[in-house]
Amino acid sequence: MNEQILSRIWSKQLFERKNLRSQQGEYLQIIHPGFLNKHAGADFQEAHILLSDFAWIGSVELHVRSSDWLLHAHHQDSSFENVILHVVWIADLPIYYQDGREIPTLELCHRVQNTNIMASLEPQANSIACQPFFQEIPHEIKTRMLTLCTEQRMQIKYEAIIDLWNKNNQDWDETFYQSLGKSFGFGLNAEPMLRLTQAIPLKLILRNRDR
Repeated sequence: MNEQILSRIWSKQLFERKNLRSQQGEYLQIIHPGFLNKHAGADFQEAHILLSDFAWIGSVELHVRSSDWLLHAHHQDSSFENVILHVVWIADLPIYYQDGREIPTLELCHRVQNTNIMASLEPQANSIACQPFFQEIPHEIKTRMLTLCTEQRMQIKYEAIIDLWNKNNQDWDETFYQSLGKSFGFGLNAEPMLRLTQAIPLKLILRNRDR
């Protein structure tokens, strides 16, 4: 068992869901497992559960062992305080919020059949289509394709810079400043960072730099 398999089991709900109870003995019903989070924070977001007839919406964190919560230092990270359910393969240790309350935990090792584990290992719908025969493609063809993709990527970046330059009345300093800000946003926050640099232009910063 590993977290990738456990994630698939949870997302597809490949476990016995009748008479679910948390490790604390509370009645548990899964309304929606949530959406896989590929960024920082808990593994699944916007999950919806019923816990002792109370509805909860929040994050779900997955671990092979519940003690992995401490191993990954989540007890020191306040962003994990919105976890409403800790889903584990083996519950080897009770885990607590920072205020001392025990985190509701669901253990799955006794609720998953081997056939469900095998089903979770099947290729996902978003698997790369050419993966099975990728090794058979000649190296020269893959090199040419990589070169072409690199040129196209550079062209897209070039056109984005020129578009920004024109919007800035062909001011290279302002364009560089905005591009730098966008880069600091990386993939997730690139556009918010660009809007921030546009809301606080470089000229405004230079005008107030002695303050």
